[in-house]
Amino acid sequence: ALQNFYIMSDRLIKKPIHPEAFQFSPLLTYIRVRSYGEIDGSLPSFSALSNLYWIDFEGNAFTGSVPSFSSNPKIGYIYLHDNQFSGTIPSFKNLPQLDYLYLNNNRKSSTTGFTALSEFENLTKMRRFYAHVNRLQGEVPDFTECPRLEYLTLFDNQFTSYKAGSFKDLRYIRYIDLADNNLSQQAINKIVDDLYENYEAVPRGRVTINLRNNFAIGTSILSLPGVDQLEKIDILKNAGWTFLVGT
Repeated sequence: ALQNFYIMSDRLIKKPIHPEAFQFSPLLTYIRVRSYGEIDGSLPSFSALSNLYWIDFEGNAFTGSVPSFSSNPKIGYIYLHDNQFSGTIPSFKNLPQLDYLYLNNNRKSSTTGFTALSEFENLTKMRRFYAHVNRLQGEVPDFTECPRLEYLTLFDNQFTSYKAGSFKDLRYIRYIDLADNNLSQQAINKIVDDLYENYEAVPRGRVTINLRNNFAIGTSILSLPGVDQLEKIDILKNAGWTFLVGT
């Protein structure tokens, strides 16, 4: 029975994959399809693949939405970056093996790229979530349900606010990038306050935080930390953190 499916070619016909292409191969574990921008249309269904562990559809021209992979409890690695997806990133939940989730670089035009990010639930193993270069708006959601998160990249989006507490309990975090968004000074201050509490709970160094080039909507004034937050940033820097603010 088919367990691995790999196609990597820049000579494929510019045509969608049939929606039921994988529905009759329930033992599929690894799927990699990379057409270098040729394959388009919607993703096929993965609902019959209860053993699916690795899916790599990087570098195609897929459009539409992405599934939450609720029918794939063993999924560990999801690579859907460098396509043309849009809409809301769904609430990924109860996926105990999910480790890497890459949804970055889907903004290829003014009409493509994810526009909203749902909160995740019970992702106890996830270490990397990349969603940079999209059109994500609104509030940076709470990542408390991703306690092992190490790398979070959300730069080059359109976030305007931050939910207090979102980063406070991320004890393993090593890198957060929220540069080039529309965060206000209030949002920046909340982020600094949470990360300072994070450090106080588990003191350590070698953490990088990038908050550069944030301008609140309707203003040309750069969003900078307040006086109290600048003091906290100095303490974190002295502890070995790298904190990037301003331009």
